Parts: sequence; C-alpha cells; structure tokens
Amino acid sequence: MSQVSKHQGDQNANKSASSKQRTPAEIQADIAASRENLTNTLGDLQVAVKDATNPRNIAKKVGNKIKGVYVSPDGQVNVKNVGITVGVVVGVMVLRKITHRKPAPQVQIVHKELPPQH
Repeated sequence: MSQVSKHQGDQNANKSASSKQRTPAEIQADIAASRENLTNTLGDLQVAVKDATNPRNIAKKVGNKIKGVYVSPDGQVNVKNVGITVGVVVGVMVLRKITHRKPAPQVQIVHKELPPQH
C-alpha cells in the first residue's frame, strides 16, 4: 500500500471513528488558535536569537567560558591551566623571535683612493 493511500485510509478511519463533524466556526477557531500559537513561538524565537547574537551577550558568554578554564567554581585559580597557557604563550613568542630574525646587516667595504703623498 502506498503512503498516500495509507494516509487516506487513516483519514477515513478517523472520520468514521469520530461521529461529530467540525463546524466551520470550530475550524476557524482552531486556525486562529494555531496562528496565535505560531505568532507567540516566532516572537519567542526572535527574542532568543536577538539575545544570542547580541555582541555584549556573546562577549559575556565567552568571558565566562575562559574564566571557567582558569578559575574553579569555588573561586580557586587553576594553576595547572594557567601554567600551561603561560608556557604556550612564551613558547610561541620565542619561536616567533627565532623564525622572524632579521639577518645581520652586511658591512660593505668601500675602497677609496688616497691622494698621493709627496
């Protein structure tokens, strides 16, 4: 049995199971209620997206994540993570200094002729 005919069979079963037919007014009321529900849902979604994309809220969220890495919930500094971060930063700085060294300036020797001595 195809999906369409199965769906139609389900609809026919539902119609025969419910002896009460809905009136146009009931259908319109259901549509209005659904529309109101959808409007509320979209409004909630709009507020949630606006809050989630607000730069201030994003910065606060990122700051809290970073703070969570270095400070435990009881307020103690996580020395291990701080030490790892300091080590990585110093290592990167040393590598940059080594790899971005300017070559030593080359000294050019200029020969000038001296005036003859008498």
